[in-house]
Amino acid sequence: PKWDRQRTKSQSTNVPQTLSRLIDYRYTALKIRETYKGWRNTAIKFTTKHVGKLTWIFFGVQTGALLIGVYFLLVTILIKHGNKFI
Repeated sequence: PKWDRQRTKSQSTNVPQTLSRLIDYRYTALKIRETYKGWRNTAIKFTTKHVGKLTWIFFGVQTGALLIGVYFLLVTILIKHGNKFI
């Protein structure tokens, strides 16, 4: 199959995009905590604690999948074109 450069570019930006979103959400949560008091603050803390952990786990899985994909890509390139590099 042909190599889809646009798709590769899109996939290579997934991890930085996710990381920037996570950082943005953390700062947004801090701003909200400063604004709301009482039960809303409790609800925000609960959501941040539980959903935040899950989000970071998914981010780790996504990063791991990216690294595994890069590894297999490099192995495939070396197997197919290794004699051209030597």
